[in-house]
Amino acid sequence: MGVFKALALGLVLGSGGGSAWAADDFEATLAKHLAAVSGRDLPALEATLTTGPDLTLILPNATRMTTRQAFVDFHKDFFADKSWTMRFEPVSKTVAGDMAVVTLRTHWEGPDDGKVVWSESWLTLVFRKEAGKWGLIYDQNTRIRTGP
Repeated sequence: MGVFKALALGLVLGSGGGSAWAADDFEATLAKHLAAVSGRDLPALEATLTTGPDLTLILPNATRMTTRQAFVDFHKDFFADKSWTMRFEPVSKTVAGDMAVVTLRTHWEGPDDGKVVWSESWLTLVFRKEAGKWGLIYDQNTRIRTGP
């Protein structure tokens, strides 16, 4: 299954998973990860992360976090806000051995001071296969443009 099909299927199914998702299948992990973000599903998101303590998150405002716990804490707060939506457009994917790098274009939309605002970003995700399971180790979101 290609990344585009896995992404679409994952976003349609949300975090429901099902027997078609093999634990060691990178594209399934990617689809689950993106569906977890779109669906604000913290437990599903955590299932796609590295089990180790080191996980880098770089936000569009250049804030950098370097631990799995900081990543989870950030997303707990981010998911608590139910007013935003986020869409993902696959751009590129490279899987080599136990590493995978994906670039997506994101479109985020939400309220700010009573007005709907939006932003588009490049999102780069790096996953590493650990004990037969893919886990996110790096997430960088670089803003492209914003609008009212």
